[in-house]
Amino acid sequence: MQSIKRIKLGIIGSGKVTVERHIPSLKSLGDPDVELTALADIVPGLAGRVAEENGVPYAFTDYRELL
Repeated sequence: MQSIKRIKLGIIGSGKVTVERHIPSLKSLGDPDVELTALADIVPGLAGRVAEENGVPYAFTDYRELL
């Protein structure tokens, strides 16, 4: 039997589209094997605030750190 691996996602950009579309869409999946793990945004503090508000464990100002 093949084991199912957890999918960990990161989103580059933490603005309006991420907050109003991407994050709600991922949450609506209701799939325990899909996890939003990190956010990145060039605006200082934005990724951290959005991550904290949505239970995302990692936030970066440089997208290369997310990758």
